[in-house]
Amino acid sequence: MIVNLECEMCHFEFDTELGKLEMDKTGTLIYEKKPTCPRCKAFDKVLITDKGFEQLNKWFLKYLDQITKKK
Repeated sequence: MIVNLECEMCHFEFDTELGKLEMDKTGTLIYEKKPTCPRCKAFDKVLITDKGFEQLNKWFLKYLDQITKKK
């Protein structure tokens, strides 16, 4: 899944592929690929932008629909 993020270090906003997303039993989001800032190369030091939050909300609604259908 592609998500819009902002680097905590240099504040550069970018879209990145996080791969497959899942949630653990405590509700923590787990993503397959760790984000790296394309500008300063900071590894896994990101903030979710408003656009990224909307993208993740859409994913979460689909995720909830999938897990409720399994039950």
